[in-house]
Amino acid sequence: MKKKVLIIYLFLMSFFLLSCNIQTNNYSILYTYENEVIEINDFKFDYLYLYNKINGEIIYVNEGMVSASDLQKLKTAGEHKIIVNYLENKYEVNIILASNISYYVLNPYENETCLISEFDLSNIKLVKNVDGEENKVSLSLDMLRDSDKEKINKEGNHIINVLFNNNSFSISFSLVERYIETIISIINPYENTECEISKFKLENIKISLERDGDIAYIDVKESMLSDADFAKTKTTGTHYINVNYGDFSQKIKIVLIEDKINDETRYYIENPYDSLTVNINEFNLGNIKIVIETNSSKEYVPIDSSMLSVSDNNKLGTAGDHEITIIYKDKQFLVNIYLVNSSTNEYIYDHIANGYYSSANNLKGNELKLALRTIINTKVHDTTYAELTTWLAKTDPGTRENTVLLFYLRTSVAAKWDGGNTWNREHVWPKSLGWFSTSKAGSDLHHIRPSDPGENSRRGNKPFGNGSGGTYEPRDAVKGDVARILFYMMVRYSQTDSSYPVTKVATSLDMLLQWHKMDPVDSIEIYRNNKAYELQGNRNPFIDFEGFADYIWA
Repeated sequence: MKKKVLIIYLFLMSFFLLSCNIQTNNYSILYTYENEVIEINDFKFDYLYLYNKINGEIIYVNEGMVSASDLQKLKTAGEHKIIVNYLENKYEVNIILASNISYYVLNPYENETCLISEFDLSNIKLVKNVDGEENKVSLSLDMLRDSDKEKINKEGNHIINVLFNNNSFSISFSLVERYIETIISIINPYENTECEISKFKLENIKISLERDGDIAYIDVKESMLSDADFAKTKTTGTHYINVNYGDFSQKIKIVLIEDKINDETRYYIENPYDSLTVNINEFNLGNIKIVIETNSSKEYVPIDSSMLSVSDNNKLGTAGDHEITIIYKDKQFLVNIYLVNSSTNEYIYDHIANGYYSSANNLKGNELKLALRTIINTKVHDTTYAELTTWLAKTDPGTRENTVLLFYLRTSVAAKWDGGNTWNREHVWPKSLGWFSTSKAGSDLHHIRPSDPGENSRRGNKPFGNGSGGTYEPRDAVKGDVARILFYMMVRYSQTDSSYPVTKVATSLDMLLQWHKMDPVDSIEIYRNNKAYELQGNRNPFIDFEGFADYIWA
């Protein structure tokens, strides 16, 4: 009998323990902001709770249920897996945190009256900026209350409220059934004057009209011009363009000129042998040039023996570290040349920036490429995408104070960042053709350049080429710049060795080598390279030593 009672007792205890365990596992973990990004400072443990699916009990998570290492994760930006401990069970939850989140609205209808038939709600964008990464969401009807949905089909001045990511936005617009207006004229301040291309603004040209008894002025916009006419507004010359507004069309004249730097002529030397040791039998005096620069135009005069004294000409036939004097008209220039008499075809590079390239001495081909890769990946500050909005104004200053120089067009615009309307951050190696997003290579200061939004859009993700077959051909003045940026990317980032060869973004390596020689390094690139070194901590080797490209790939 005692044995039978013991068996029943053990059975009941087992059932009790099993029931406790089942009850414990009836909990599931819930997170208020599942799959959403929130700021670190906004995170609260109140957003986490355990829910009992059997009896509806709710247990709020507190810090004591989380390990010290997981608590530390919640103080940093990123996507984190957090373990919550409760009643000897573990529950995993995914939490996405950011350092800074901001929102703004892009509303093209804000200061205009629009026809009801032409109003498109999706043209209004809500922009979420998460640590510099922007995501645009088009407005849709499901974001509006029923009363606000009715407004988009009625005449009047309207304000609607939109709920987006737990934030409320007020958006205003004005709608009419039809315009009652009479075109009077076009006001063109550029009609009888020359305008520097960076100062030209299409919206300064106005359409003057009578609308419902009042005089109104409408800014001329890109949409009122054909693609061909809009392209003219980005190039110098005397242009005649047609402005189209409804059934109205009028041809106007604009005269655009290059930006004026100064009225002085500047002379300086471009010496490809500077800081480079070269064999006597490979030295060519004509490769050294006098640059005559006036108002951003350049003339190159090759050096010949008639510009040197007899003694300096004799130096060119002997090994050594030589200083020679070049005489041109009434000017004198000193040039340093280091010649060696060697048949080994070895090249020795002098160092700059306190021995920056010293570990690349006597190397060629892939060995040189890998040595440079180590150099330019050492002690580097990885620039963030957000930092570019201020740092690009430092590396690419325009021709006037508080302006930035646009890459492809070489024109200057206001440097203050306005969300990408005046200028944007151009990935010379397009993101869609690369291995990066907006960090590392995607925010590298030597890679990203300030660009005109319209020109950036026309470039798109087309590979560089001669303009045919769906390729994009930049101006001659920046072709060398493009080549040296892509060379830098090929050297710094190992992804380009196999999965992402340069032929993804250019017709061929040979073409880039030709561009590199056709458009040599100029003072703009030199200044930029030095500034980027100061800010990011590394240099573009192909700006410092143009010969590196041939030593690696030729």
